[in-house]
Amino acid sequence: FNQGVPELLLGTFRGTLWHYSNLFASPGQFNASFTLITDRLGYADAGLRSAPAVVNRPGQEYPDLILGGATGGLLYYKGTLADLGEKSYSQPKATLYPNPIRQGQKALCMECPLKAKWTLISTQGQALLNGEGNEIATYGLVPGLYIVQIQSNDGHFLSPLMILN
Repeated sequence: FNQGVPELLLGTFRGTLWHYSNLFASPGQFNASFTLITDRLGYADAGLRSAPAVVNRPGQEYPDLILGGATGGLLYYKGTLADLGEKSYSQPKATLYPNPIRQGQKALCMECPLKAKWTLISTQGQALLNGEGNEIATYGLVPGLYIVQIQSNDGHFLSPLMILN
């Protein structure tokens, strides 16, 4: 949505993102053709077969973008402008290593300051573990995909974390 008006973001086989507006002729009635705003959304690139998801977290002014691709993994782009046609997403500033990890191992946040606070979140949005520092503990978690939310003086970042058997 851009100011309450629905818009469409499509991933492509080549990996680019296409952004369309003018979806409806009137409420509930699609236009015969949409308006292409851009066929290359900023620097967002997940490689072949991109799959975008636009996320508006509670209390957030601008939408974020989570982008997947054929090779696996997720990229997180923090939104800074409401207009998706602008180059409005920055590259993630938090890299977890190793990723994926084995059950019970700790992941290291490569760019996180020692005083960063982190929360490990399930894909259903449930906060499971909290901590501080650049080591992310995973004790007691079942194998699967998780999101690590990192808060520091540099900002608020999300990074995917895959836990294996």
